[in-house]
Amino acid sequence: MQMATLAEYLGLGEQIHRSLADVRLNLRLFRRCVELFYLTEFSSLLRAASNAGVPRYLGPEEYSIPTLRAHYDSCDSLDQARDVYLPISCTSLNVRWGILPIRFWDDNGRPKLSFVVDAPGNLTLMLDECDRMLWRLFRRFGINSEWRNVVDRTRNSPALRLRIADTADKQTIVCKRRDSGKIKRLVFDESELGTLLTPSTRLDAEFFLETYDYRGSAGIRLVAHKLIVHP
Repeated sequence: MQMATLAEYLGLGEQIHRSLADVRLNLRLFRRCVELFYLTEFSSLLRAASNAGVPRYLGPEEYSIPTLRAHYDSCDSLDQARDVYLPISCTSLNVRWGILPIRFWDDNGRPKLSFVVDAPGNLTLMLDECDRMLWRLFRRFGINSEWRNVVDRTRNSPALRLRIADTADKQTIVCKRRDSGKIKRLVFDESELGTLLTPSTRLDAEFFLETYDYRGSAGIRLVAHKLIVHP
């Protein structure tokens, strides 16, 4: 398959045909394929969605905690754990807080967007376990930054922050489900997302985990691959 085709199929964004960007996309493709083959063969975390063996996003209850532990325990370097790709799918999530005021920008001047949803119990249990395992891994490899738990319990009930990706090699797919049941993909900007993802909105989400270690803080980010907003 061509690099552009495979990158789009795996949700890594479009190929923009610039030397450095293409090198980075090629590297991300290679790492993603290694992760998928490794997890499929040795951890049985990913299940095939077709005869081609492309993994689907799994519900939290489909992940085995002992198998997750075995996977993390097998990491012999921090790089193997730093970009953990666990595709997770959750339906009918409730938006607690919509797109938050823009306070941060990435290196290319794009706003960093996020919103907060209520955390289902089965997803909370899984992410709590991932938190504990990754915290131990970071400590094992000498990273002593303050660990920030991915599940926010500072208010009455658990909540999660979902990040919106909009870069050359990673972009969140945003769709709207119509009353007829048909799904339409949206071309969005920050103002449209602000009116689309409002409190009490229901949506289905596909997202994955990635770790960070920045300015003395470390933890797990949840990056949205696809959002389907309910009517």
